[in-house]
Amino acid sequence: MRELLNLNIELSGPVRLGFEGDNVYTSLLYPVKALKDEEYPDMIHWTMNLADQIDEGLIKKYGGTSKTRGEQPQVPQQEGDHA
Repeated sequence: MRELLNLNIELSGPVRLGFEGDNVYTSLLYPVKALKDEEYPDMIHWTMNLADQIDEGLIKKYGGTSKTRGEQPQVPQQEGDHA
């Protein structure tokens, strides 16, 4: 979903968006060993806050499901090309 990649460019901080199949995920890109105990709640908050910020817009736009794209057009081979 190109839209999620574009949103990632606009995001600040260590939280990012991703997808697998029909699911959209928020994730934290931060070395866990570098976190202090008191920082864990902040990291969870950042991740949940991002999900809250984008979910309504994505559900409104896509109706709660991902839109299936049609098959990609095949590029015709030229004479002499062997695949």
